[in-house]
Amino acid sequence: MSSPELSPGRPYGGKSPQERTASRHQRLLEAGVNLFGTDGYGATSIEVLCRLSRVTPRYFYESFSSREELLREIYDQIATDTLEQVASVVRSASDEDVDTLIFKGVGTLFHCMLDDPRIARIFCIEAVGVSPALELRRRQVLHQFAAIISSQATVKVDNPELGAGTYDLVALAVVGGIYELVVDSISGLIDTEIEPLVDEVTAFVRDALTGVSIRRIGEPAFPR
Repeated sequence: MSSPELSPGRPYGGKSPQERTASRHQRLLEAGVNLFGTDGYGATSIEVLCRLSRVTPRYFYESFSSREELLREIYDQIATDTLEQVASVVRSASDEDVDTLIFKGVGTLFHCMLDDPRIARIFCIEAVGVSPALELRRRQVLHQFAAIISSQATVKVDNPELGAGTYDLVALAVVGGIYELVVDSISGLIDTEIEPLVDEVTAFVRDALTGVSIRRIGEPAFPR
């Protein structure tokens, strides 16, 4: 006779088959965050993931076709959550002065990453170079973060000479720089608390955006 766990249509332990499948899927995601965010993606085997999540290899492949698919889902969850938090904070601060707006947006991004170093490691280190598909996804997310900066700068300036797209390149450079600061922070190459880091980056972002307007129209868009 087959065991209850091997009978896909049979309730077991008070849970439906769908609930058991969802539970295994969630445990694998949690194991992936723990292992990819500490030992690293390359050092984590499916066997280890299964052991930590209490899932057999058979049921790993029920949820994911490969380790990379698991990593991709974790990465997407981190990206979606962080983008939503940053965008929400920026929207709520849209009527505030430029320095406050930048400070809140940058602060939210740094806290999303650095409050849990596992998240930062997966997002900024472990997902890098895994595959062309994941690299494309990473570039898309970088551009999404940059678009928040660029669009808000355009709205704040409200100058027809500085239209849509004016701040796109500098916004990409800013986001790339923030990524690198996150990497150095979790790697121990810089020893700075989050709030001073946010202060420095806020000033940098403001100056970078101001520099664009000076080059384009000869005057700062955000006068002090």
